[in-house]
Amino acid sequence: LLLSLALLPHAVRLNVSVDDQSGDERTGALPVYFPAFPAGGWSQGNGCSACGFKPDSTEAFDNTWHDTTSQNDTDPRMISINFTGTAVYAFFILPDTVTEAGLTIFTNMTFTLDGQPAGEFLHTPTSSVDFLYNQPCYVNDSLVNGPHQLFISANAQTSSSLILFDYLLYTY
Repeated sequence: LLLSLALLPHAVRLNVSVDDQSGDERTGALPVYFPAFPAGGWSQGNGCSACGFKPDSTEAFDNTWHDTTSQNDTDPRMISINFTGTAVYAFFILPDTVTEAGLTIFTNMTFTLDGQPAGEFLHTPTSSVDFLYNQPCYVNDSLVNGPHQLFISANAQTSSSLILFDYLLYTY
C-alpha cells in the first residue's frame, strides 16, 4: 500500500504572473487595454508626467502599473486578460490619501469572468497611508481548469473611478 501511494502522480500547481506592461511570463500574452493604448486614456504609470498619482515604483510588481480614470459610463475603461488555470488573483495599487485637490481617488471596479458577472470592488480612501500596494481586488480560486477571460472595468456610474492596475497571478 505504501509503495502504491508513493507512485501516485502528484499534481504540481504553479503560479504565473501577468505584469501590466510585460504580460504573461509563461505565454508572453499581454493585457489588452480599452480604449486602445496609448491614445485611449491609459498611461504607463511609472514615469507618467501627466498622471496625478505617483506611487513608489519600487513597490510595484516589475516597477510598473497602468493608470486610468473613467469620468463616467460613456467613457469606459477596461482591461482584458486571457489565461488558462484554476485560480486568478488581480492586484492593484490603491491611493489612500488625497495628494491634490480635484484628483479622483475613488476606485470602483467590476469583474467579468468568461462573460459572466464575477464581482465588484470599491475602495474609498481612509487617509491612513499614501498608497496601498499589492492589493488583491479580485480573487477566484475555484475555477474549472481551462481557458478563461477576465474583464476588469472601471465602474463610473455614480462617480469617477481610478484604476492603477499592477499585475495578475493565475494558478495552473
